[in-house]
Amino acid sequence: MKHVMIWIFITLTIMLIASLYPLKKKMNGLTIIGCFMFSNIMIELSGIIISINLELTKTPNESISLWTQKIASIGTKPLIIVWLIYFIFANIKIIYKLFIVLLFIVVLVSFELLFIKVGFLIFENWNTFYESLRYLLIIILTVIYVRNLEKMMKKEMMIPS
Repeated sequence: MKHVMIWIFITLTIMLIASLYPLKKKMNGLTIIGCFMFSNIMIELSGIIISINLELTKTPNESISLWTQKIASIGTKPLIIVWLIYFIFANIKIIYKLFIVLLFIVVLVSFELLFIKVGFLIFENWNTFYESLRYLLIIILTVIYVRNLEKMMKKEMMIPS
């Protein structure tokens, strides 16, 4: 079962990478890259703080656990957040945006619950509520970053007349 999990996350990450091609037609390529990189950094940094520095979660000492979690945190989760940012900035009603944000948070936290179920992760003094707050904070910071990135790109690309 554990070896199947790594292939599931590799496949999911490849499919999400492929999904960026149609997204590029709707969203600026630099914004996609910036959003991916920023959310990747935030996910990794918060994961390191929670796991290594605060010791609120533990990972069993086996390489399959580590690699599956790394594929998810470096590839799958940031790509999911890129799609979430697209929906947040899309021209849809605020209630739908809130529902989409909630749905995406549930998906991201579900990965952690799956890791617990399979034995890749152990919550010591951590729980799903904290994990939900972690992803909500990452999403908020990513939205702020992307908004500022787009403002800077518009300012820098403006050609004086």
